[in-house]
Amino acid sequence: MRRLGLAAAVLAMASGSAWADVAPPPGPKPSASAAAPAPTPRRSAIAEILVIHATKEDAAAFLDPRIGRLPHLGKKPFSDYTSFKLVEKKLITLEKGRPESYAMVTGRTLRVTLDNVTADRRYVVEASIDQPGKPEYLKLLEVTAAPNEPFFVGGQSHKGGTLILSITMRPDIAARQ
Repeated sequence: MRRLGLAAAVLAMASGSAWADVAPPPGPKPSASAAAPAPTPRRSAIAEILVIHATKEDAAAFLDPRIGRLPHLGKKPFSDYTSFKLVEKKLITLEKGRPESYAMVTGRTLRVTLDNVTADRRYVVEASIDQPGKPEYLKLLEVTAAPNEPFFVGGQSHKGGTLILSITMRPDIAARQ
């Protein structure tokens, strides 16, 4: 049995923050103990998973418009492919420390866990891919991802091409309300 190589590309960009200087109200300064409490750390997030079928077809290049703007596909190692078709889009709500599973078209299972949200609001995520009764395909990938910036897991053979998983972590707006 030939084992396929796995290409994992992690793309995270630093996000900047802007702070406005506001003059304190007149009167006595509050003590450090009376200062506002630190914001509660986020305990959930949304994982947007795009399952993309990449092929090296002889025909003209094709990018499925349902994929949207994903410039990473024009760079190595993805630029080796000429056609990108969206197989499925899935949104999964992740609670900190609780793994969630997604059944893939290959019969394998993607398991994603939100481990932590850092002070600068990046998401520490674990991902693994396995198939019941067989050794894990991707044992464990740990990523620290900026919000709304995808990271990629690719390399699974599928119908004459390769599956690429684009995983984008998004803030769970509902959890903050």
